[in-house]
Amino acid sequence: MDASPQQTQSASQLHVDYGRSLHPSIMSRDAFYNLTELLGFTASSHIKFLNLINIKLDKYTSQTQVRESQSLLHLKYTKNILYRHIQKTQRILESIKNARYSTWPKDETESGKRKAAFSAQSLEQDFKHLLDRAVALRTRINEEITVLLSSISIAESQGATEQAQRVGKSTLLAFIFVPLSFTTGFFGMNVTEIASDKLSLKWWVAMSVPVTVIAISMLYLDVVGFFKWIWKFLKRGYNKIVE
Repeated sequence: MDASPQQTQSASQLHVDYGRSLHPSIMSRDAFYNLTELLGFTASSHIKFLNLINIKLDKYTSQTQVRESQSLLHLKYTKNILYRHIQKTQRILESIKNARYSTWPKDETESGKRKAAFSAQSLEQDFKHLLDRAVALRTRINEEITVLLSSISIAESQGATEQAQRVGKSTLLAFIFVPLSFTTGFFGMNVTEIASDKLSLKWWVAMSVPVTVIAISMLYLDVVGFFKWIWKFLKRGYNKIVE
Protein backbone atom coordinates (compact mmCIF):
# COMPACT_ATOMS: atom_id res chain seq x y z
CA MET A 1 0.00 0.00 0.00
CA ASP A 2 3.01 2.28 0.53
CA ALA A 3 4.48 1.59 -2.91
CA SER A 4 5.94 4.57 -4.74
CA PRO A 5 5.15 5.33 -8.43
CA GLN A 6 8.57 3.85 -9.37
CA GLN A 7 7.40 0.44 -8.09
CA THR A 8 4.39 0.07 -10.38
CA GLN A 9 6.00 -3.08 -11.86
CA SER A 10 6.06 -4.82 -8.49
CA ALA A 11 4.15 -8.10 -8.32
CA SER A 12 2.73 -7.05 -4.96
CA GLN A 13 0.64 -4.39 -6.76
CA LEU A 14 -1.06 -6.80 -9.18
CA HIS A 15 -4.29 -6.87 -7.20
CA VAL A 16 -4.60 -3.08 -7.45
CA ASP A 17 -6.72 -2.14 -10.47
CA TYR A 18 -6.25 -5.60 -12.00
CA GLY A 19 -8.63 -6.15 -14.89
CA ARG A 20 -9.25 -2.45 -15.62
CA SER A 21 -8.43 -2.95 -19.31
CA LEU A 22 -10.54 -6.12 -19.58
CA HIS A 23 -14.25 -6.48 -20.32
CA PRO A 24 -16.12 -7.87 -17.29
CA SER A 25 -18.64 -9.76 -19.41
CA ILE A 26 -15.90 -11.60 -21.30
CA MET A 27 -13.96 -12.19 -18.08
CA SER A 28 -17.00 -13.96 -16.61
CA ARG A 29 -17.13 -16.41 -19.53
CA ASP A 30 -13.53 -16.82 -20.82
CA ALA A 31 -10.95 -18.25 -18.38
CA PHE A 32 -7.81 -17.52 -20.43
CA TYR A 33 -8.97 -13.96 -21.07
CA ASN A 34 -8.70 -13.34 -17.32
CA LEU A 35 -4.95 -14.04 -17.49
CA THR A 36 -4.12 -11.58 -20.27
CA GLU A 37 -3.14 -8.74 -17.92
CA LEU A 38 -1.05 -11.12 -15.82
CA LEU A 39 0.76 -12.31 -18.93
CA GLY A 40 1.15 -8.71 -20.04
CA PHE A 41 2.74 -7.93 -16.70
CA THR A 42 5.08 -10.88 -17.27
CA ALA A 43 5.99 -9.55 -20.72
CA SER A 44 6.81 -6.16 -19.21
CA SER A 45 9.04 -7.84 -16.65
CA HIS A 46 10.81 -9.71 -19.46
CA ILE A 47 11.41 -6.43 -21.28
CA LYS A 48 13.04 -4.94 -18.18
CA PHE A 49 15.18 -8.04 -17.77
CA LEU A 50 16.36 -7.91 -21.39
CA ASN A 51 17.07 -4.19 -21.07
CA LEU A 52 19.21 -4.96 -18.03
CA ILE A 53 21.07 -7.67 -19.96
CA ASN A 54 21.69 -5.21 -22.80
CA ILE A 55 23.11 -2.64 -20.36
CA LYS A 56 25.33 -5.28 -18.79
CA LEU A 57 26.63 -6.33 -22.21
CA ASP A 58 27.57 -2.74 -23.00
CA LYS A 59 29.50 -2.62 -19.74
CA TYR A 60 31.20 -6.00 -20.17
CA THR A 61 32.33 -5.22 -23.72
CA SER A 62 33.81 -1.84 -22.74
CA GLN A 63 37.60 -2.26 -22.58
CA THR A 64 37.98 0.87 -20.46
CA GLN A 65 35.88 -0.45 -17.57
CA VAL A 66 36.47 -4.19 -17.41
CA ARG A 67 39.49 -6.28 -18.31
CA GLU A 68 39.18 -8.82 -21.11
CA SER A 69 39.53 -11.85 -18.83
CA GLN A 70 36.84 -10.54 -16.48
CA SER A 71 34.60 -9.63 -19.42
CA LEU A 72 34.86 -13.18 -20.72
CA LEU A 73 33.74 -14.63 -17.39
CA HIS A 74 30.84 -12.18 -17.15
CA LEU A 75 29.73 -12.93 -20.71
CA LYS A 76 29.74 -16.68 -20.11
CA TYR A 77 27.72 -16.23 -16.92
CA THR A 78 25.24 -13.93 -18.69
CA LYS A 79 24.95 -16.41 -21.55
CA ASN A 80 23.88 -19.16 -19.13
CA ILE A 81 21.27 -16.88 -17.54
CA LEU A 82 19.95 -15.83 -20.95
CA TYR A 83 19.78 -19.45 -22.09
CA ARG A 84 17.50 -20.34 -19.17
CA HIS A 85 15.43 -17.21 -19.83
CA ILE A 86 14.95 -18.23 -23.48
CA GLN A 87 13.73 -21.65 -22.37
CA LYS A 88 11.18 -20.06 -20.01
CA THR A 89 9.97 -17.68 -22.73
CA GLN A 90 9.54 -20.59 -25.13
CA ARG A 91 7.44 -22.46 -22.57
CA ILE A 92 5.21 -19.43 -22.00
CA LEU A 93 4.79 -18.95 -25.74
CA GLU A 94 3.83 -22.59 -26.20
CA SER A 95 1.29 -22.28 -23.38
CA ILE A 96 -0.30 -19.26 -25.05
CA LYS A 97 -0.50 -21.12 -28.38
CA ASN A 98 -2.00 -24.22 -26.76
CA ALA A 99 -4.58 -22.21 -24.81
CA ARG A 100 -6.88 -22.11 -27.85
CA TYR A 101 -7.09 -25.91 -27.75
CA SER A 102 -7.69 -26.19 -24.01
CA THR A 103 -10.95 -27.25 -22.39
CA TRP A 104 -11.17 -24.03 -20.37
CA PRO A 105 -14.46 -22.14 -20.55
CA LYS A 106 -14.63 -19.76 -23.51
CA ASP A 107 -16.90 -16.92 -24.53
CA GLU A 108 -19.07 -18.24 -27.35
CA THR A 109 -20.50 -14.88 -28.35
CA GLU A 110 -19.16 -13.39 -31.58
CA SER A 111 -17.85 -10.16 -30.06
CA GLY A 112 -16.44 -11.88 -26.99
CA LYS A 113 -14.73 -14.54 -29.06
CA ARG A 114 -13.21 -11.91 -31.32
CA LYS A 115 -11.88 -9.78 -28.45
CA ALA A 116 -10.51 -12.79 -26.59
CA ALA A 117 -8.78 -14.04 -29.75
CA PHE A 118 -7.34 -10.57 -30.37
CA SER A 119 -5.93 -10.45 -26.82
CA ALA A 120 -4.41 -13.91 -27.20
CA GLN A 121 -2.83 -12.99 -30.54
CA SER A 122 -1.41 -9.79 -29.07
CA LEU A 123 0.16 -11.74 -26.21
CA GLU A 124 1.54 -14.27 -28.66
CA GLN A 125 3.13 -11.52 -30.76
CA ASP A 126 4.58 -9.89 -27.64
CA PHE A 127 6.26 -13.07 -26.50
CA LYS A 128 7.48 -13.84 -30.02
CA HIS A 129 9.14 -10.43 -30.01
CA LEU A 130 10.64 -11.11 -26.57
CA LEU A 131 11.93 -14.48 -27.75
CA ASP A 132 13.49 -12.97 -30.87
CA ARG A 133 15.14 -10.25 -28.81
CA ALA A 134 16.53 -12.77 -26.32
CA VAL A 135 17.91 -14.90 -29.16
CA ALA A 136 19.48 -11.77 -30.69
CA LEU A 137 21.13 -10.96 -27.35
CA ARG A 138 22.45 -14.52 -27.13
CA THR A 139 23.88 -14.17 -30.65
CA ARG A 140 25.51 -10.91 -29.62
CA ILE A 141 27.04 -12.60 -26.58
CA ASN A 142 28.45 -15.39 -28.76
CA GLU A 143 29.97 -12.83 -31.11
CA GLU A 144 31.44 -10.83 -28.23
CA ILE A 145 32.92 -14.00 -26.74
CA THR A 146 34.50 -14.84 -30.11
CA VAL A 147 35.95 -11.32 -30.40
CA LEU A 148 37.30 -11.44 -26.84
CA LEU A 149 38.89 -14.84 -27.38
CA SER A 150 40.55 -13.51 -30.54
CA SER A 151 41.78 -10.43 -28.67
CA ILE A 152 43.17 -12.56 -25.84
CA SER A 153 44.89 -14.86 -28.35
CA ILE A 154 46.40 -11.86 -30.16
CA ALA A 155 47.60 -10.38 -26.86
CA GLU A 156 49.17 -13.70 -25.86
CA SER A 157 50.83 -13.96 -29.28
CA GLN A 158 52.22 -10.45 -28.93
CA GLY A 159 53.52 -11.32 -25.47
CA ALA A 160 55.16 -14.46 -26.83
CA THR A 161 56.72 -12.44 -29.67
CA GLU A 162 58.10 -9.88 -27.25
CA GLN A 163 59.47 -12.65 -25.06
CA ALA A 164 61.09 -14.27 -28.10
CA GLN A 165 62.68 -10.94 -29.01
CA ARG A 166 64.08 -10.59 -25.49
CA VAL A 167 65.44 -14.13 -25.66
CA GLY A 168 66.97 -13.32 -29.05
CA LYS A 169 68.74 -10.29 -27.61
CA SER A 170 70.02 -12.39 -24.72
CA THR A 171 71.25 -15.01 -27.19
CA LEU A 172 73.08 -12.34 -29.17
CA LEU A 173 74.77 -11.08 -26.01
CA ALA A 174 75.73 -14.65 -25.15
CA PHE A 175 77.33 -15.13 -28.59
CA ILE A 176 79.39 -11.99 -27.90
CA PHE A 177 80.48 -12.55 -24.33
CA VAL A 178 80.97 -16.33 -24.38
CA PRO A 179 83.84 -16.12 -26.94
CA LEU A 180 85.37 -13.29 -24.93
CA SER A 181 85.14 -15.41 -21.80
CA PHE A 182 86.74 -18.29 -23.71
CA THR A 183 89.71 -16.24 -24.87
CA THR A 184 90.09 -14.65 -21.45
CA GLY A 185 90.13 -18.07 -19.82
CA PHE A 186 92.52 -19.34 -22.48
CA PHE A 187 95.10 -16.62 -21.83
CA GLY A 188 94.55 -16.93 -18.09
CA MET A 189 95.70 -20.58 -18.02
CA ASN A 190 98.77 -21.13 -15.92
CA VAL A 191 100.80 -23.14 -18.46
CA THR A 192 104.36 -22.84 -19.63
CA GLU A 193 103.44 -21.92 -23.21
CA ILE A 194 101.48 -18.85 -22.11
CA ALA A 195 103.31 -17.90 -18.92
CA SER A 196 105.52 -15.42 -20.71
CA ASP A 197 105.78 -11.82 -19.62
CA LYS A 198 106.32 -10.68 -23.20
CA LEU A 199 102.68 -11.29 -24.27
CA SER A 200 100.76 -8.04 -24.63
CA LEU A 201 97.04 -7.25 -24.74
CA LYS A 202 97.03 -7.17 -28.55
CA TRP A 203 97.42 -10.94 -28.66
CA TRP A 204 94.22 -11.33 -26.65
CA VAL A 205 92.45 -8.86 -28.97
CA ALA A 206 93.86 -10.61 -32.06
CA MET A 207 92.40 -13.90 -30.84
CA SER A 208 89.14 -12.59 -29.40
CA VAL A 209 87.97 -10.72 -32.49
CA PRO A 210 88.07 -13.71 -34.91
CA VAL A 211 86.51 -16.05 -32.34
CA THR A 212 83.69 -13.58 -31.69
CA VAL A 213 83.11 -13.04 -35.42
CA ILE A 214 82.95 -16.79 -36.01
CA ALA A 215 80.48 -17.23 -33.13
CA ILE A 216 78.19 -14.46 -34.39
CA SER A 217 78.41 -15.87 -37.94
CA MET A 218 77.26 -19.24 -36.60
CA LEU A 219 74.28 -17.43 -35.04
CA TYR A 220 73.05 -15.95 -38.33
CA LEU A 221 74.16 -18.68 -40.74
CA ASP A 222 72.83 -22.18 -41.09
CA VAL A 223 76.06 -23.83 -40.03
CA VAL A 224 74.49 -27.25 -39.59
CA GLY A 225 73.02 -27.09 -43.07
CA PHE A 226 76.38 -25.96 -44.43
CA PHE A 227 78.19 -28.96 -42.93
CA LYS A 228 75.47 -31.28 -44.22
CA TRP A 229 75.98 -29.86 -47.68
CA ILE A 230 79.76 -30.41 -47.42
CA TRP A 231 79.18 -33.97 -46.22
CA LYS A 232 76.85 -34.72 -49.15
CA PHE A 233 79.34 -33.13 -51.57
CA LEU A 234 82.21 -35.24 -50.24
CA LYS A 235 80.06 -38.36 -50.22
CA ARG A 236 78.98 -37.75 -53.83
CA GLY A 237 82.60 -37.27 -54.87
CA TYR A 238 83.66 -40.42 -53.06
CA ASN A 239 80.94 -42.44 -54.80
CA LYS A 240 82.09 -41.14 -58.20
CA ILE A 241 85.68 -42.13 -57.45
CA VAL A 242 84.57 -45.61 -56.36
CA GLU A 243 82.51 -46.05 -59.48
